[in-house]
Amino acid sequence: MKIRILIFFLMLGISASLMAQIEKPVTWSTTISKKEVKAGEIVELIFTAQIKSGWYLYSSDFDPNLGPNVTEIEIEKDPSFEVVGKLISVDSKKKYDSLWGGEYRYFKGTGVFKQKVKILKDNPVIKVSLNAQACTDVSGKCVPVSGEFTFDGIKVTAGQVKETPAPTNPKTPNKPTGALDRNSSVAELELQKSKLITRTPDGKDESIEVLKTFARKWGN
Repeated sequence: MKIRILIFFLMLGISASLMAQIEKPVTWSTTISKKEVKAGEIVELIFTAQIKSGWYLYSSDFDPNLGPNVTEIEIEKDPSFEVVGKLISVDSKKKYDSLWGGEYRYFKGTGVFKQKVKILKDNPVIKVSLNAQACTDVSGKCVPVSGEFTFDGIKVTAGQVKETPAPTNPKTPNKPTGALDRNSSVAELELQKSKLITRTPDGKDESIEVLKTFARKWGN
């Protein structure tokens, strides 16, 4: 009897261990694109997910209202840095799901996410919370995925990044007075026409009158 009880609890422990492994199908590693920057320079926080075989991880780049939980991060605010843009999924795959009635994006094997941050002061400490969802094709089961990460050790060197001025439109050359183009209004055209016409004292177009006289004299 004791042996049976011992075997029962041993099997129960093994099952619990296996379940715990199944419940954690994703492991994370992090890095920073640069460890030494100037004040005002932008770095990338890089999150790499190792996904177990038979599982996939939803990415961050599809409609969050579709149904599945997209990968999201929350960064604790601090005056030493500021967040630039949104979380980027690098080369995620896409698939249409008839159950959700839309297209979602995901990773298998390995997933990479990047977040840009502008460094403002020396030695910033960037604390990030991550929430995501992973599912298995084997049983269709989905589990929440989360993580807490800290990025530090970024050194700010002397100097500051110079902001590149926004390009300005070249000045449009002024048109010579009286010049016409396809955008000229009807009023402008009529004005220029009137300047070209020489009129007789009674207001008639002098060139037309000359042509009429020529026709009467030489016409048959």
